[in-house]
Amino acid sequence: MKIPTIIALSLLSVSILSCGKPPTATEQIQKNLSNVYPLTDEERSLADANAKKYFEQVWPVNQGEPKQGKKLNCRPTDSNKNGLVSCTGYVVNLKGEYVEKTVYAGYRPDVVGVSDQDTVQP
Repeated sequence: MKIPTIIALSLLSVSILSCGKPPTATEQIQKNLSNVYPLTDEERSLADANAKKYFEQVWPVNQGEPKQGKKLNCRPTDSNKNGLVSCTGYVVNLKGEYVEKTVYAGYRPDVVGVSDQDTVQP
């Protein structure tokens, strides 16, 4: 047997052995659920307060009176130990129209306010 053939067969056997079976749907769901961090009542309250402060501020309008936004809800099941949970609500654009928006509200004392991204900046 020639050297290139031996190398090719070796690579083929390594690639076959390294192929594991893909996770089943149930296994994938269990993996995703294990990443969920259940919020305490205090953390849920802090996230709600941060989201409420953001959404329910008075938003400027080009013409007419400024309008106040409205917080809809925060989803504590979205939390994943990064200190942020997704919250939705209505903000007001410059035309005076209400626009639904999702932000990520902090639920730890060291993660204050909201962010447009689901990552904590150092």
